[in-house]
Amino acid sequence: MTYLLQDAITYWIEYNIRKDGHCSAMKTNKRFFIIMFLGFLLFACRFGLMTFGVITSGSVLNFDVDSEENIYIGTMGQIQVYKDGMLLRTIDPPTSRAYNFYIENDQLIIGVASGGEGGRFDLEGNELSYGEFSYYEIEDIASKKSVNVNGHQYKHTNGFFTPYKITCDGVEVYRMPTLDYIFNGFPFAAANAVVFISIAVFVLRMVPEVMKAKENGEDTLKVLFR
Repeated sequence: MTYLLQDAITYWIEYNIRKDGHCSAMKTNKRFFIIMFLGFLLFACRFGLMTFGVITSGSVLNFDVDSEENIYIGTMGQIQVYKDGMLLRTIDPPTSRAYNFYIENDQLIIGVASGGEGGRFDLEGNELSYGEFSYYEIEDIASKKSVNVNGHQYKHTNGFFTPYKITCDGVEVYRMPTLDYIFNGFPFAAANAVVFISIAVFVLRMVPEVMKAKENGEDTLKVLFR
C-alpha cells in the first residue's frame, strides 16, 4: 500500500514536470520527501485540532457514572461529563499526564500516576482531600468495564478498530466523536505506520547509494537531494 501511494504521487509529479519529451525516473529520496511532507501535514492538522479544542489530546482512559447517571469520560487532559449524549462540562484533573479515576458516593476519586497518590474531589472537580489513596489502588478499581447505577448497567467497548462507545442496558449512550477517533484511534496509527515504514525503507535504500558516492568521491548531500 505504501509503494502504491508513493508511485501514484510520483507518477503525477513526473507527468507534470516533463520537458522536451524527456521524463527522468523519480528517485527514492524524492518519494521520501513527499511522504514526509504528508506526514508533517497530518501531525500539524492534529496539533491544530487539539490546540483549538476540536479533539481531545489522547484516547479515552476510562469512564464512570454518578447517581444522576451523568457519564464521566476520562481523556488525557480532561474529564468530560455527558448527559443524554450532550457535553455538560469538563473537569481538569490535577495533572497534565497519566491519571485514573472512579466515582464513589458522588465524589471523584482521582489518582495521579507520576506521584503515585490520589484524593477526593467533588463532581465539579474541586479538591476535597488528597494523599489518602494509592494511585495503583485507584487504577485497579477504575479498570472495570461495567458500572451499575440505579438498576442500569453501563458498559464500554473499546476496540482498536472501532470508536470507544458506552451502552446502557445494551443501548448506545455515548460514542467517541468521529474526529477524535480519526486522530486518536486506528486511522492515525495506520498513517503513522505508513510514514515510519517509508522512512525505514528510504534509509535502507539510501545507505548503498551514499556509500557508493563516498567511494567515487561525490558529494553525499547531492545524492540525498538530487
